[in-house]
Amino acid sequence: MAWGSNRASQWLAAAALLPLLLFQVHIDEYQTRFDKEKNPVRRAKLMDKLGDLQFEQIRADVRDDDLDRGAKVLDSYVDDCETAHKDLKGTGADAERKPDGFKQLQVSVRANLLRLDKMMTDIDAEERKPFLTAKKKLEDLDKELIHELFPRQPDGEARDNKKEKK
Repeated sequence: MAWGSNRASQWLAAAALLPLLLFQVHIDEYQTRFDKEKNPVRRAKLMDKLGDLQFEQIRADVRDDDLDRGAKVLDSYVDDCETAHKDLKGTGADAERKPDGFKQLQVSVRANLLRLDKMMTDIDAEERKPFLTAKKKLEDLDKELIHELFPRQPDGEARDNKKEKK
């Protein structure tokens, strides 16, 4: 009987790992699509789904206290966003007139910044450094994308200076 119960526990363990393995295959599939995509707009649009998957993985890693892996996945997301942005800018497209790609990338970055803020409350202060570094890069990218999409908006510094003069 011990053999049967051991086998049953092995099946249960395998069944518990199966969703994690399938999830990782899904991330790898989207990462491969992103890496192979030559069209910058389609590449930026892939960031929405790829980012969702990466952040689900980061959330699981934080929950499981695997912060090193979570930070690596977050760095991968940041790198993918920066690559997509660089490729979009490389087309010479005016983001204000042709926002396709820029807009989707900005929405993904903004949504995932909010997710990151929520996750960081579950991370001890002394272990947050890699997450804070990635957050800063994403905030800078978000600001740049907003400025590219809406270049006629007053600069934040100019608005702040006007408030101080009053």
